[in-house]
Amino acid sequence: MAVPLWFIWAVVIIAGYLVYNRSMGKGKGKGRLPPGPKPLLVLGNIKDFPPPGKLEYQHWLEHKDVYGPISSVSVMGMTLVIIHDKKAAHDLLEQTGNKTSGRPTMVMANQLCGYESIVVCQGYTPTFRRYRKFLHRELGTKTSAAQFQNVQEVEVNRQLVRALKHPEQWKSHLKT
Repeated sequence: MAVPLWFIWAVVIIAGYLVYNRSMGKGKGKGRLPPGPKPLLVLGNIKDFPPPGKLEYQHWLEHKDVYGPISSVSVMGMTLVIIHDKKAAHDLLEQTGNKTSGRPTMVMANQLCGYESIVVCQGYTPTFRRYRKFLHRELGTKTSAAQFQNVQEVEVNRQLVRALKHPEQWKSHLKT
């Protein structure tokens, strides 16, 4: 049984529309974005980034002259809001810092390599705050760091003795 040609075209058009909406961030409830250059269909504003050989700060200063002190660009569905004004950045971070700032999502480290439980790779979650509190208690103060000073001195001396006796094996010394 043959599939009608109009049905195939309808599926292609609907799929294209869904890809376009997803890549442009529509339908995610983000609200209005600051002004910026018109994005391409799937790639977004990839052509609006600094060309090779041009200093980035000069490119973004020209961008500021065209679009104002706060602008936005998007690349493959990820939107970047660019704040060109020092006072606006300070006000934004001071007044709404809890809502507007956070830790970056590390897709390669967290989802692909499985490092999501390492403190450095975590987002700003209750688990991260608890781990950070533990680390500060163990390592963050001078008195807590001083407890490791004797061990560090002994290990440095051992490393120096190994390096003096067999300098050609320096790589294996670092592994021990």
